[in-house]
Amino acid sequence: GGTVHCSPTVCPPVTCPQPERRPGSCCPTCPSCLHHNQVVPDGEEVPNSLDPCQVCVCTGGELVCTPRKCVAPLCAHPLPGSCCQNNCNGCSYAGKEYPNGADFPHPADSCRQCHCINGHVQCLSRRCPPLLCPEPTLRPQECCPQCPAPPAGCLYLGVTYKHLERFYDPSEKCRTCVCANGTITCQHQPCAPVLCSHPLQQGCCRSCDGCLYQGKELPNGGQFADPQDPCRLCSCWEGGVVCKTKACPAAKCPFPVPGPCCQSCEGT
Repeated sequence: GGTVHCSPTVCPPVTCPQPERRPGSCCPTCPSCLHHNQVVPDGEEVPNSLDPCQVCVCTGGELVCTPRKCVAPLCAHPLPGSCCQNNCNGCSYAGKEYPNGADFPHPADSCRQCHCINGHVQCLSRRCPPLLCPEPTLRPQECCPQCPAPPAGCLYLGVTYKHLERFYDPSEKCRTCVCANGTITCQHQPCAPVLCSHPLQQGCCRSCDGCLYQGKELPNGGQFADPQDPCRLCSCWEGGVVCKTKACPAAKCPFPVPGPCCQSCEGT
């Protein structure tokens, strides 16, 4: 004489305004979204395949895309990247872009020299070299007095450079050189530290504006199959790689069979 007690299934709350109840299911669920033949469950986030600078979220069966959040730059004058202006491997100053370590004249004051270092710009009055002549002269539109006979220039790899002239080393593009009274001094271009796990090599410095993953260069927002697991999808963003298991569509049959990654209805 046992007694069986039955009670209805308690369904979790849903957040969408129009939930749907699928055949064979007791509880209503929020509808999923379809993005370029990829099923996106409700509330899940995927990159926008048409715009790598956007991310899309499935909400109540509708895919809503918004611009990605950019990491605030750690410098005052960052270079623009493919989506965000936070690249400190150089400077953007007064409408012009300069590589890291570059010296350039002040755009409004020819007697000031500016220097770009890790996204910061420092402008100082030009330093005038010490003069050994008794009567130096200041020429019109120049900032420093000069002796009648100028200091010696430099000959480097068949090219002549003026005194105090800066130039990139023709034999090594990542070195800058300066001619000082017949003597050339060269040093490697400085690079800002990178804060990402898979940075790209861009020119002389590494950058988080894309990813280098298992020897392959990937653009910001790019997607690719996980080489170690075909059922996972990886994406690149700001120098980081994140891999997630691919979302599977619900099988529309009572007895689905397992497939390589998702269940399917056999014979359909």
